[in-house]
Amino acid sequence: RLREKDKFSDLLLTHPSGSFRVHRIVVCPQSGFFYNACTSDFKLENLVEFFYSMDHDEVMPEGTNVSPLQLHAQMFALADRYDISELLSVAAKKYCERCTNSWEPIEFLDSIEDVYELTPASMDSLRKAACVTIRRHLPGILDDSVTAERYEKALSENPDFAKDLLHSYIDKPLFGHCGTCHSEQSMEPLQTRCQRCKKGQSGLRSHWHTI
Repeated sequence: RLREKDKFSDLLLTHPSGSFRVHRIVVCPQSGFFYNACTSDFKLENLVEFFYSMDHDEVMPEGTNVSPLQLHAQMFALADRYDISELLSVAAKKYCERCTNSWEPIEFLDSIEDVYELTPASMDSLRKAACVTIRRHLPGILDDSVTAERYEKALSENPDFAKDLLHSYIDKPLFGHCGTCHSEQSMEPLQTRCQRCKKGQSGLRSHWHTI
């Protein structure tokens, strides 16, 4: 049997009770754990590099189908798994900076699955960043048929993302760029006007919502 033949085995599993030679083509399709372990060497390399440089590189090995935003989300997940608080901060910062300074809508939308599948809800800094980013760019995303379709796909395949985005609109209906502190923040209306009677009133006193 193949299991009993070591000649063509290409993976060694070690355990206190002994070592087992197996075949990647057999175990990886059946186990997400072994699949990730055998295809994520560059992430582990980045993790080791971080211990010495306190940074991780955005450059992926040739042939790796992972975007910089996906890498930052995956490094964030590794940091949470191994309890590396400094890497959590660095990965979150790099994710947010790339969303702001190197905006690529398809890259961002493709990273949503990594953010929501790999990172726990209790560590929600990337999830909040994703909601802030999508609100900032949503008009442009919906204006293009390709990105609009990818956006709909991200919502349907990641229900927690859809839920968080809805809660974001409920909790902070108005969101925009502050000319004073130069950051994207929720906004509070100082004045509202009724479209029926045309009377104005203080935004704090009115009962309003946005859609």
